[in-house]
Amino acid sequence: MRCSICDRENTDSISFCIYCGAGLHNAEEDIASTEIGPARPEDQPEDQQVIDDLTRDVRQLQKQVRHVLSILSQQGSMALTKQPARTPSAAEAGSAPEVTVSNPSLLDRVDWESLVGGNWLARIGVLAIVIGTGFFLKLAFDNNWIGEPARVILGVLGGMAFLGASQYWLSRYPVYAQALAGGGIGILYLSIFSAFVLFNMIGFYPAVGLLLLLSSISAGLALRHDSLALAVIGIVGAFVAPFILNGFTESVDVVVRADQNLESLQLIAYIVVVDLGVLILSTFKNWRWLTLTGLVGSLAAFGIWHEEYGDTVTHLITQGSITIIFLLFVGATTLFHFTWRKAPKSYDFTLIAVNASAYLGISYGILWDDFRDWMGGFTLLLSLFYGIIAYLAFVRIREHVNLAVMSMGIALVFLTIAVPVELDKSWIAVAWSAQGAVLVGLSFRLQMWKLRLAGLGVFTVLVSRILLFDTSIGDLENFHVFFNARMLAFGTAITALYIAAYLVRKGGGLIHSQQSGWVDETGTLDPGTLSLPSSLLVTLRKITYSRFLFPCLLTAANFLTIWVLSVEVISTVDSDIIDLRIETESHVKSLSLSLLWGIYASAMLIVGIVWRWRPVRLGGLALLSIPVIKLFVVDTFDLEQGYRVAAYFSLGFIMLVGGLLYQRYSEVIKKFLFEEQVSPV
Repeated sequence: MRCSICDRENTDSISFCIYCGAGLHNAEEDIASTEIGPARPEDQPEDQQVIDDLTRDVRQLQKQVRHVLSILSQQGSMALTKQPARTPSAAEAGSAPEVTVSNPSLLDRVDWESLVGGNWLARIGVLAIVIGTGFFLKLAFDNNWIGEPARVILGVLGGMAFLGASQYWLSRYPVYAQALAGGGIGILYLSIFSAFVLFNMIGFYPAVGLLLLLSSISAGLALRHDSLALAVIGIVGAFVAPFILNGFTESVDVVVRADQNLESLQLIAYIVVVDLGVLILSTFKNWRWLTLTGLVGSLAAFGIWHEEYGDTVTHLITQGSITIIFLLFVGATTLFHFTWRKAPKSYDFTLIAVNASAYLGISYGILWDDFRDWMGGFTLLLSLFYGIIAYLAFVRIREHVNLAVMSMGIALVFLTIAVPVELDKSWIAVAWSAQGAVLVGLSFRLQMWKLRLAGLGVFTVLVSRILLFDTSIGDLENFHVFFNARMLAFGTAITALYIAAYLVRKGGGLIHSQQSGWVDETGTLDPGTLSLPSSLLVTLRKITYSRFLFPCLLTAANFLTIWVLSVEVISTVDSDIIDLRIETESHVKSLSLSLLWGIYASAMLIVGIVWRWRPVRLGGLALLSIPVIKLFVVDTFDLEQGYRVAAYFSLGFIMLVGGLLYQRYSEVIKKFLFEEQVSPV
């Protein structure tokens, strides 16, 4: 019997097609069902009735799918292969119909002629006119072609003409209108600035008011046109204006100059007014290129201003100016996300970090020489400022905590910098030790693994510092065993590492229940928070979740303990506390170090046996092997006869005690080589 669906031949003894599963009906049955009518439900088995209903539904769906594919093929929306007249067989069911979608290249997709001819030609032309207007005003000024009021009036009329033309063509040619509006804003900036600085036609406060009004108009036009290009053109024109006119240099001799402080405030006020426009725009539109342009322009203008007036103005004016610029761009990079509760992206994080680091670096350059003693407190206040921003961001945008995490990260970096700037020598280690332990504790308290990563970073810097800078003690004449600056640094670091290890062990349940995917413990963080490559982020996250984090912290603490005890022994022998001959000092040091390492290794073995910590026992055995090897390889040949005897007897006694402990606790140790670590991590 031939199937009416797939057109395959089947035997007469079956009721369903073996290829497509459709029901089989011969012509006689179809005629009988037509003449007699469909069988009553009570005359059919219940299962057969369900199968027949499903079969009719499948046939109807197949017809509809073929009809839709036919329409799509006729319209040419997709290049489909010719559909077969029959349903695919079971062997062919796994392959979908081939779909060929054209994928034009970038050169084919972009209408370069329209883009360059219709967009950028107008923008470049407007920028050229703005720059040319500035040169014209300077040329007219140098040659005294027209009166000063006339020059300003011409500039104002030209700018207004550009703005009027932009409004006229806004509906028909929006891109062209945006370029004209940007040119008009730039010309008006030039005119107002020249009237104030070059011609001294208006006072300081009227000039600032007019520039503020113009910045507001520029922001309003950019919002109305919804144009990033217009906003950037206005900002670029505003920053270019004073450099073209050279209004703040000594080449303008006809201007009646006031004192240096007042004169220097003119450009700073101008920069601040322009940045206010950036702040207004960035609050309503997250135009990152606008913010970046404003930030770069502001820092460049401040640099030129500082080069000109830095030696003649007070620190209050200089630091106050860069602080105002910094605060404006703090708002420009955060207010949009605060206002609209939007999640920042990697570009936003970059702008935030650039603004913070630039401000810190410039402030250090300004204040370091004269206010060195206050720089630690200054950095601490800056850290507190970003901590407040992090808290406000967490409260305001609770569903997107990326901004809070970024701000908290900057606060922690500044706090870490403030410690060595404010404190001396060992107190740096004390502050960093406390910071690292607190960060590890907060990472579990707040369920944020990135805080744990920051804490590990602080511990890494801490260990490196105390090993390089806090190990040596220059003054051995007044040396006190254990009661010295070195022990303060190492003691706090070791204590902090043990506390961090305890916190990691206590949070072991969270460490072991590593969640899949990119969801953090809070369920709200994503990999974009750190703006790092995914492979690096995976590695960093694995470090904070590693089951080896606890033993690594313990290892670091024990290593520092052995290190500081060893250098204490050496310093004690070198100091005046023990009066020894020079030729015997080396023997005493060698013997003392061997005894110290052997005793410490024995203590580790005892702890590992009693508490059933296999890694601790292994560490004790590894440490014990060092003095043993030293005894047979070094001490046998270098020590004098008496010291050699003492070394062998003392280490032999330690080894015998260790062997006795292993025999005494044989039931605990018998699975030593095969047991898993019992102590939870």
